[in-house]
Amino acid sequence: MARALGSRADIFLYVAPLALIAFLVTLFIKEVPLRASNGLSQAAKAEHTP
Repeated sequence: MARALGSRADIFLYVAPLALIAFLVTLFIKEVPLRASNGLSQAAKAEHTP
């Protein structure tokens, strides 16, 4: 039983550096805005343009 728990704990030693690398990669991803204006302002502009 003790050996089984030890082998499960070893997983965290392998995964923790990978999680850290993944977190650091997300810091360098460029942020892309989803939309410049909301739907109400777009509808208002559409009504006023001939």
